[in-house]
Amino acid sequence: MPYLLEQIELVNPKILVLLGSTALKYMAGADHRITKERGTWLEVYGRLAMPVYHPAALLRDPSLKRDTWEDFKKIFYKYRELVNPEHQSPHISIG
Repeated sequence: MPYLLEQIELVNPKILVLLGSTALKYMAGADHRITKERGTWLEVYGRLAMPVYHPAALLRDPSLKRDTWEDFKKIFYKYRELVNPEHQSPHISIG
């Protein structure tokens, strides 16, 4: 964790994407649950963080893909709000 936190400080991202339960628990605390908190914005080490299902979970249970797509759209819109309002994606409509 100390190395990861140092890297976060160096890179200084506006948004953290927490991939899966392990990332959520290490970054936000052991009491957090991915099934309850995925898709919601958290503050982690003074930064916005979005927990999402881990890609391996999507392979095991494809029904989780729709929720994950919605979560990544939230990340896209927040990125436009905080970093680059001109950012575009051919897969997400603006408006």
